[in-house]
Amino acid sequence: MGDIDYDKLSEQLTDAATPLPEPHNVRTGAAAGREFLLGEYGGETAVNRAMRRGCPRVGASS
Repeated sequence: MGDIDYDKLSEQLTDAATPLPEPHNVRTGAAAGREFLLGEYGGETAVNRAMRRGCPRVGASS
């Protein structure tokens, strides 16, 4: 893959007359989100640890 022409890309992304490509591999729903998180974090324990850190459960000890 060659160098990216960022000026040209910027023009394309901000030009309302430039059509967007058709979406592909779009996934929705809770199952897709869960699968994504498990893939990103590597497992249920890691996902729970990351979520707990940012959003503690009510009544959870610090």
